[in-house]
Amino acid sequence: MLKASSLPYLISGMGDNTAGADLINAIQTSTSLSTSSQDFIRLESCFDENDIAANFNKCIGGSYQLQLRDVQFVKAAFCAPTAVLQDILNNLAGGYNPKININYI
Repeated sequence: MLKASSLPYLISGMGDNTAGADLINAIQTSTSLSTSSQDFIRLESCFDENDIAANFNKCIGGSYQLQLRDVQFVKAAFCAPTAVLQDILNNLAGGYNPKININYI
């Protein structure tokens, strides 16, 4: 379960309370966003790169493991300090490459 302290970063990154809440729900239920939904379009806008949004979305659903470039975009998109980034990454079904040291991102 995402920590309460991480939620504002996800909501702010999505730029909309409803989209942020939908993203939080997707992460907590390990359910990818529909790629034709407004939420996914907002996720693309949040990351400012379509392939990163697709990778993040696949990771939410557990079918992809984030790599260094993906994690860098996640941190930047949500303006997340290390503790928040760690919380978000730990709650993604697909996780991230364990060789990535997020303290140095």
